[in-house]
Amino acid sequence: MTDETRSRAYQLLKAAGDMPQADADQFLAERSAEEPEAAGAAARMLARSRVTGDFALPNAITFGEWARDRKGTTVGDWHIGDLLAPGGFGRVYRARRRTAGGEHEEVAIKFLDMLPDQVERFLRERQTLADLNHEGICKFIDGGTTPDGTPYMVMEYVAGLPITIYCDEHSLSVAERLKLFVKLCHAVEYAHQQRVLHRDLKPANVLVTRAGAVRVIDFGIARLLDPVKAGSERLTMFGESIWTRTHASPEQVIGGDLTLSTDVYGLGVVLYELLSGQLPFSESALSGPDWAGVIAEQEPLPPSQASLVERSDESYGGSVITAEDSAHLRGTSPRRLKRKLAGNLDAIVMNTLRKAPDQRYRRVERLRSDIELVLEGLPVTVRNCGLWERVRNRAVKCPVAATLIVASFLSVAYPFSRGFPGQIEDRVALHELDDALLRLQGLAERGLPRIEDSIPSGPENREVRLLTARIHTRLLQSIEVLPDYTLRELDNSLVRSALRCAEEWRNLADPGAALAVTAPVLPRAATRYESDRRDRQRRDLYSQLLKQRVEMHRWLKQEAEAADEARLLQEIEARHP
Repeated sequence: MTDETRSRAYQLLKAAGDMPQADADQFLAERSAEEPEAAGAAARMLARSRVTGDFALPNAITFGEWARDRKGTTVGDWHIGDLLAPGGFGRVYRARRRTAGGEHEEVAIKFLDMLPDQVERFLRERQTLADLNHEGICKFIDGGTTPDGTPYMVMEYVAGLPITIYCDEHSLSVAERLKLFVKLCHAVEYAHQQRVLHRDLKPANVLVTRAGAVRVIDFGIARLLDPVKAGSERLTMFGESIWTRTHASPEQVIGGDLTLSTDVYGLGVVLYELLSGQLPFSESALSGPDWAGVIAEQEPLPPSQASLVERSDESYGGSVITAEDSAHLRGTSPRRLKRKLAGNLDAIVMNTLRKAPDQRYRRVERLRSDIELVLEGLPVTVRNCGLWERVRNRAVKCPVAATLIVASFLSVAYPFSRGFPGQIEDRVALHELDDALLRLQGLAERGLPRIEDSIPSGPENREVRLLTARIHTRLLQSIEVLPDYTLRELDNSLVRSALRCAEEWRNLADPGAALAVTAPVLPRAATRYESDRRDRQRRDLYSQLLKQRVEMHRWLKQEAEAADEARLLQEIEARHP
């Protein structure tokens, strides 16, 4: 709708408001024949006013003044410069003034120059912004009214780019984009703590400066959650379409209750675009008459799949952006980008875009926390990760440990995959098996313990220690399925490795896992001891195994099991005082 058509719609609305209901409807119906867009808009606003009881147009601004160009004028000490952009219910200009020190201070000034019936909303935005004080939110400086009665507010001028364009122009990686998104989440969290919903989160309202600082702007359609402060909650009605269609939540387009999850959805759309280069629903998909049904009912592709779709980008002259282009802007290839997004990031984004608000993250801080877990290579709350995926994710944080674990495991597993000695006739294959047994012994006695020793013991490293213990356990379990004659020379090594792994589980406060990892080697240790009770090494290993298991049983209150194994330990000690 053009400015001229919008102005005409308000003129028709004002004229219809002075008539009886039947006459007003007939008047607008007649006008729709000659000016359908303006008359249709007026009819919709009139219908809403009958539902809400809010009709009166303010007298502060006359129709002839609301669309004026203010470039070159002066407001107070501020000299108005170029028009920056039309904002939510206002036009934003760059302005400057000379300070007492002779320097120029540059700001952005927003005038209510667009909708003459939105004075209350504009003043509310001004007060909302004045109450917010956060490094990630555009700062309020001053406010007032021009001589012609137009409200205005003076804000910090943010010399930045929309977050998506900034990321693309700097070819930021997925991890770097996530770090910027975390900054955005902090700003929105703060607004929510002040009981303010933004309701129009989109890249154009999230600017990034040259220094990498994130600023949220344009609280023009923000809503206060506190009804005492908010006053009338009918400032935004279904059908007004004041939000951005491509970033609107299902509850916004169907007229549902708005909650903190509404902004979570908006953040999810921004994150979807940052990661995949696509929108969940493109502008063309939302251009039809059933666009609201698309948002409210259809499911978007996961970002990992959307990253492989070509798109036409108007910000780049309407050129086609291929999957290779999108991946290149993120410093990777399409295949690697798809792999990075699949799993945790797909799960996070799709959670934010769920249709029902109560099925999304309830608060922005939970969304931010999961993003931070991704950056740390740790499991997220909205998805269960498999063992090997945890290895892959944790490799980002502890690449040396993860690489050593995987390489060591594969170096042993591959030769055994060729078959058991009784099934192998090829001497070369038998030689490979012998080599594998030697590597297995080295891994069990020295490799895994050294890896575990290399990981710091602080609470921040608990997850990687847990991962290492699970891989150690998996390796020991895999070994136990091999025939007995392949492992005779490794029994002592396996017992030592099981003891070490059980100790790691003990340190991780999981006595059940400690018992599980030593259970398979317990019969071997007992057999080896009984075959030669004079062998001190076998006796000591068996005793250590029993002692450790007794402690774990008692930890779990398994008194009967603890008593049985304590009796075996006492017999050994009695035989060898």
